[in-house]
Amino acid sequence: MFRGSMVALVTPMLEDESIDFDALEKLVEF
Repeated sequence: MFRGSMVALVTPMLEDESIDFDALEKLVEF
């Protein structure tokens, strides 16, 4: 059914519970 590798990605959040897109970009663009 699934092939290859999968990675669980933690979504960084700000204190107001919105997504921290700057931190998310750093995680994705390592």
